[in-house]
Amino acid sequence: LLDLIRNAVNPKNMFFQYEHFTTNCATIPRDLLDQALGGYLKQQLNSQPSKRNYRYYVREHMAYYPPLGFLLDVLMNSKLDQPMTKWHETFYPAKLSEYLSELPHIDDNQKQTQHSLLGPKTSWVTSSSTHHSKSGLFPLIFCLLSLSVLLMLMIATQAKKYHLTVVRIIARAYCVYWGLLSATLGLVMLISWLFSSHLDMHHNQNLLIFFVTDIIFAFFRVTVRNKHKEPLKNAWRNLPVLYMLIHIIALIVYLLLSVTGVSEQNITSTLYYLIPLQIGFFVWQWQLRSQAYIIER
Repeated sequence: LLDLIRNAVNPKNMFFQYEHFTTNCATIPRDLLDQALGGYLKQQLNSQPSKRNYRYYVREHMAYYPPLGFLLDVLMNSKLDQPMTKWHETFYPAKLSEYLSELPHIDDNQKQTQHSLLGPKTSWVTSSSTHHSKSGLFPLIFCLLSLSVLLMLMIATQAKKYHLTVVRIIARAYCVYWGLLSATLGLVMLISWLFSSHLDMHHNQNLLIFFVTDIIFAFFRVTVRNKHKEPLKNAWRNLPVLYMLIHIIALIVYLLLSVTGVSEQNITSTLYYLIPLQIGFFVWQWQLRSQAYIIER
C-alpha cells in the first residue's frame, strides 16, 4: 500500500481530473487499498446494493444552500438515478469508513472473520454539522411566488387592466425573469453536454423543457396596443403560437419518456415546480394574444 501511495504522489501521477462521484478524496485511497488487497474491497462491496443513489446525495448535501441544490437537481441527468452498489457509494468518505469497518480482516486472501479489516477508530476532530438538513420549502416557495405573480397578470389581462403602468412594469419584469431563467438553464445544459467531460451533465432530459431560444421572452415586451389601432401581419401574429406549439410537443415527448421508462431520469423537481410555471406562462401569452394585445420590442 505504501508503494502504491508513493507512486500516486509522484509528480508524474499526482495531477488528475477530479470527478465528484468517481475520482475524489475518498475513491483514490479506496482504489489504492483495493489494489493492495488484490481486489478484495471491490469484490465484497460491488455485490451489495445500496439503498440510495447519487441524486440522493446531491439533494441531501447541497441542502445547506437550497437554490444551488435545486438547480443542480435540474441540471444533472439520469446518471444520478442509476442503481448503486456499496462500492459506488464509497465516493462519500463517511460511507467508505462505515463499509470498511464492516468488512472482515483478510490475510493472504483468506478472510479472518474474528477480526475486522480496520482497527479501533480514533476521532481527531469532533464537530457538529447542520448541512444534512433537507432543502426545506425553497422549491415550493419559489414556485408559489412565481405562480402568484403570474396569476395576478392573468387576472389583470382578463379584467382589461393591462394598461395600468404598474401591471405593465410587472409584466415586462416577469418576461425578463422567465426568459432568462429558462434560456440560462437550457444554455448550461447544452454547453455541459457539448464541452464537459462530466457525464452526469450530458443528455439531460430537461433540455426538452428549457430552450436556449427562450431568451426571446427577455427581449420582447407586451403592450396594450389593440390590433384594430395597429394591425399586425398574420405571419408575425402566428409566430408566437407556432413557438408555443413546439414547446407543447416537446413537453408531451418529455412526459412520455418518463412514463414509458425510456428515460430513467428523476424529473420530480422539474415536474412539480418548473413545468407549472412554464405552462402558466404560455397560458398567459395565449391570453394576451386572444385579448388582441401585441408583442413588440
